[in-house]
Amino acid sequence: MRPIVCCAGTRMNHISKWLDFQLQRLKPFVPTYIKDSHDLLAKLRNIGGLPPNARLFTADAVSMYTNIDTEHAIRVIGNWMDGLDLPAGFPLRAVNDAMGLVMRNNIFEWGDTSDTYFRQLLGTAMGTSAACMWATIYYGVHVESTTLIPTHGDNLLIFLRFIDDLFGIWTGNAAAWESFKRDVNKFGILTWEIDEPSTSVDFLDLTISISPDGRLTTKTLYQYIPPHSAHPPGMMKGIVWITTKLLLAELKRIRLHT
Repeated sequence: MRPIVCCAGTRMNHISKWLDFQLQRLKPFVPTYIKDSHDLLAKLRNIGGLPPNARLFTADAVSMYTNIDTEHAIRVIGNWMDGLDLPAGFPLRAVNDAMGLVMRNNIFEWGDTSDTYFRQLLGTAMGTSAACMWATIYYGVHVESTTLIPTHGDNLLIFLRFIDDLFGIWTGNAAAWESFKRDVNKFGILTWEIDEPSTSVDFLDLTISISPDGRLTTKTLYQYIPPHSAHPPGMMKGIVWITTKLLLAELKRIRLHT
């Protein structure tokens, strides 16, 4: 078990919202970042025919937020920002200070009494607004700047990330693949569950496949809560009584993915 912590409305989260805004400005420096499945599809359309040895793979981080070493991340992200040609007026010193303040001082209440408080000592501050971009940038340094792409880029036709999910197209041999898997997990205390390369994978809300003629094909996954789920009954009613706006958005999603 791990507690679910909400920082909304706290003074610390006001700082975290500002930090998130500043970190969002650094997305152009994280080329493997994807916003959503629409962004992924746009990038996949730029890929032509694949070589015969091309295979698809995915990976999922094991409890990413809680397994990011706080001090390691502050140091890694800080050093990374020092080497960037930052946007004009970017408040580098304030961002570094805010990262330390937010991630080192997550105070929360736990239990039935109101006089028991805890300070989180390890991992991304739970429930804080800057968590997603913090995690995205942190592992992005390992992917793009230090290890994965610099070392294995010749065997990666494409390598993309949605926070704690990885997608790539691999062209290397078995020995190179084993080396790549070791390097994926060689960063702080974070570990990944890596699926073996294949001709078809599920990633985000898409099934991505390699056709017999070497082209990439995609189809939409219908990710709805099944009736036998342990979720409250109200969740099922929320799907049945879907609003017109949501229905139109869903139809648009299916049209874009097919």
